[in-house]
Amino acid sequence: MLHGILAGCTILAISSLGLFYTWHAAREGQLHAIRSELLQLARVAATQVDGNAHRTMKSNAQAGSPEHLKLLAPLLPFHKATTDIIYVYTAILQGEQIYFVLGTDYLYRTVDDGLPSDPIMTPYNTPDPALRHALKYHEPAVNEHPVQEALRSYMSAYAPFFDTKGEFVGVIGIDMWVHHLDARLASIRRTGLTAFAAVTLLSLLAGYMTFRLSLTVRRARRRDRIIR
Repeated sequence: MLHGILAGCTILAISSLGLFYTWHAAREGQLHAIRSELLQLARVAATQVDGNAHRTMKSNAQAGSPEHLKLLAPLLPFHKATTDIIYVYTAILQGEQIYFVLGTDYLYRTVDDGLPSDPIMTPYNTPDPALRHALKYHEPAVNEHPVQEALRSYMSAYAPFFDTKGEFVGVIGIDMWVHHLDARLASIRRTGLTAFAAVTLLSLLAGYMTFRLSLTVRRARRRDRIIR
């Protein structure tokens, strides 16, 4: 009996580790593709920000002004690039406080976006390590994992932009829904669970067969001792 249990547990453990590794690799592969795409998009969008003009945006009283609209204009194509893009915006860091400055949702909204646009210089107090990293170290950053919401998830990427003197001004951020990722990961998860169920059944069968074989061997040995 012990041999059967050990055999079944060993097969189950090894197979489960293999299945987990396969699922983890598939998930990380999907996430890596999205992170790379978002980072590239943010880097390109950052080159379209006029850093000198951006420094002049200091109050929501400037919303809708020619200067404000001129800054937003080159960012709109990035917002409209795909229906998965939720927001394209800029952020700055003053002291330890993060502020949102520009937001393309002032001119363009995705179908599912019912929230009002943020005023110029809106304080941001929700922790986002990637955003703070980009602002602090003046380098591109992206969420490691999707931010979960009730119906779907999103990821954000950030890239720095500078003025004509090469001095850091702020970062541009791009938020993108990853509901297709959710569907793909759910499919991978279902496949993994199905495979795990099959492996469990095979492990039980292997354990049972090992037990029967062990029992047969013990009976044969017992008969040999009786004959001798």
